[in-house]
Amino acid sequence: MIHKLRKKFIFINLGIVTLFLFCVLASVWLSSFHHLKAEALNVLRRTLNLERMTPPPKLEPPKKEPGHFPPLMTVFAVEISPDGSWETVYESGTQASASLIENAINAAKKTGTSEGNLRRLSLRFMARPNAEKLRIAFIDTTFAIASLRNLFFTCLLILAGSVLILSAISYFLAKWALRPAENAWNRQQQFVADASHELKTPLTVILANLRILLSHKEDSIASQECWIKNTQSEAESMKNLVEELLFLARSDANLASVPKSAQNLSDLTWNTLLLFEPVAYEQGVTISENIMPDLMVFADSEQIRRLLTILLDNACKYAEGEKHVTLNLSCQRDTIFLTVKNTGKQIPADELPLLFERFYRSDKSRTKSGYGLGLSIAQAIAQAHHGKISVESTKETTSFTVTLPLIKQKNIMKSRES
Repeated sequence: MIHKLRKKFIFINLGIVTLFLFCVLASVWLSSFHHLKAEALNVLRRTLNLERMTPPPKLEPPKKEPGHFPPLMTVFAVEISPDGSWETVYESGTQASASLIENAINAAKKTGTSEGNLRRLSLRFMARPNAEKLRIAFIDTTFAIASLRNLFFTCLLILAGSVLILSAISYFLAKWALRPAENAWNRQQQFVADASHELKTPLTVILANLRILLSHKEDSIASQECWIKNTQSEAESMKNLVEELLFLARSDANLASVPKSAQNLSDLTWNTLLLFEPVAYEQGVTISENIMPDLMVFADSEQIRRLLTILLDNACKYAEGEKHVTLNLSCQRDTIFLTVKNTGKQIPADELPLLFERFYRSDKSRTKSGYGLGLSIAQAIAQAHHGKISVESTKETTSFTVTLPLIKQKNIMKSRES
């Protein structure tokens, strides 16, 4: 899909730029064509308006400049008597032969028009009756044709070279512009694959338990209680996974649209911490806290509780050594800092950015349980509340810090009044 999208991007971009460049070059060529044509017609008009000159004026030698030799433009005019005889009344540039003049007169008469272009002779003419005689002026168009031909091939080369250069530029631009879409597509593919894998395991266990139960149809439910409980446990695990997947799907859609109101983050933190102390006690983890009172945030209380639960559960689960967890809630200026720190082994620096990836679990230190979605959900909640989450790890501790914008009392009163 990304490959097709990249090709489509290149073709569209190249087509638009090529069409624009073609129009510009075509305009240049047409402008030059009309300019040379207008110049030739002006010369012919002036020639027709000249009085009879006998003998014809001598042409002054052109001024030569270094590297430039201007061509001589042949211009001549003839007067034709009623009996068909003709005589040259004006001539400039290279002298025209009698046969050329004769052929030019005959070709001009055959056109039946007062002006035109004699392509076979490379001449342009203009005729005007003068008393009893017909005067026809001719100008050589060889130089104009050669100039237009050279300009045409030059424009063609410019167009071809530009297309090649633009193709290369469009290719790299397409790769650069579509890199976010490609990364998103790859993450989506990986997400679907990981989700399918995680769902497959409990389903396999459930189906295996059901096959065992079906193979002992004559047994009572009490005798098969272990298989039923195992099935229930796997079903609940799968239910939790589906709920987490739905939450992340909603966060991708637009979690920021969830209704929010002014909440006392200090009270929410205390309540969540009190509910979590029995869990920590069972795991042999001690918790210490330092919570600044009356810190207000504009948030959804359920999501904030879920964020706190994820961080505390994650800290207790991976606490080692002294098994100590510290929770700090403080404020600096207009920013609230929520930090959850636990003792334990250091997480490698190259793994820290990956902790918030969906289904990521380190093979070395973070494979105890769960599906690897908790920190992804925590990050989604923080971002939905215009905050962010970061992680630091040393040889003895690992800490997760969430920053949220503080709302002041005057802003709270305004939101309540509205």
